[in-house]
Formats: sequence, structure tokens, C-alpha cells
Amino acid sequence: MLLQSAARKVLDALRSTLEDIPEVSGTVFIDRSEDEPFGNAEVPALNVKLITVSYSAFDHAHDQHDAVIDIDVVTDSRNLSIGADQADLAATAVTVLWADRYLGGRVQIMRFESLAGDAGQGTEMGAAPLRLRLKYLTPVGDHFTIVGQTGLTF
Repeated sequence: MLLQSAARKVLDALRSTLEDIPEVSGTVFIDRSEDEPFGNAEVPALNVKLITVSYSAFDHAHDQHDAVIDIDVVTDSRNLSIGADQADLAATAVTVLWADRYLGGRVQIMRFESLAGDAGQGTEMGAAPLRLRLKYLTPVGDHFTIVGQTGLTF
């Protein structure tokens, strides 16, 4: 079995936190394939995707990861602009994530950047991506272990 990367651990923590939203409990996904579009019975749903990660030296022992993540907000508003129900679900996601903005101590900072309409296809058709940026630390040369705020490892 492969080890879980630090990035995967962050995505899993985001999914777990978002599952606390009653409207999407059971329909929060990570990297849902565009080959598997959301059916009407599956919406509302959230699809968590890692867009980019950049690395920089934090100190002599740690790398800082700056991750950009999109959470596709999928509802039955299957248009290219942001539907009111998507805006409502996105605001709920922000509130739930902000309540645990350090993801149990795994991340240093979480900031929300945007909510936009989407011109994508497949799973993303009509999705409104909620973009967030977060930072977390790993030991230099070890992108499997997260070093949390209090020195705990995940």
C-alpha cells in the first residue's frame, strides 16, 4: 500500500470537515473524474481538487507547501454562472471550514480567494469552484508527513 502524501492528507481533512454539512453528507468527493458526471440524485455535491502546490523553505528543517484548492460546488443549477443555491452552499462551506480553519492543527493558514462560475464540462458542468489557499509544513525531503502547528505530526 502506498503512503498517503501530505497533500492527500489535507484533501481528506477538507472532505471530512465538509461532510459535516447536512446537505452534502455522503456527496463530498476528492478528484471526481470528469468521466463520471454528477447525476440529479447526487446533487448537491462538493468535489475537492488540488490545483497547484508550490514549495519554499520555511526553516532549515521544514518545507512550506502553498496549496491552491478548488471545491466545486455542484447543485441542480447547471448553468455557467453562479446560482443562488451554489452561493448559499459555498457560504456554508466557508463557515464550516472556517470553524476548523487549521484542519485539526494540520495547516498554518487557510484563506478563501474566490467563487466563480465555470465553463467546464463533465463533472464540472455548472459547478461553481470555491477557491482556497492554504499553507502547511513538512520535514525537508518528506512530503508524506505534515508537521502541525504544535509540532504534532500527521
